[in-house]
Amino acid sequence: MQVRSWAATCANCHGTEGRSSSTDAGLARLAGLDKAYLVERLTAFREGKRPATIMHQLTKGYTPAQLDAIAGYFAAQK
Repeated sequence: MQVRSWAATCANCHGTEGRSSSTDAGLARLAGLDKAYLVERLTAFREGKRPATIMHQLTKGYTPAQLDAIAGYFAAQK
């Protein structure tokens, strides 16, 4: 599935399938979050409206439809 390969980019900071834990050096756990919330955040990063170190560059590499698919992927994880 293509979306899984897109989401793999997130694993370095957010853990495998978005399952980072509080002991990880990474950032927020993405698995199971609301899809609309994730789309909103990803879009804000892409548009430079949300502060970040690297998320601006990463999200600009995806179309809005791809970001929607990525958000759906993480929302579906348990």
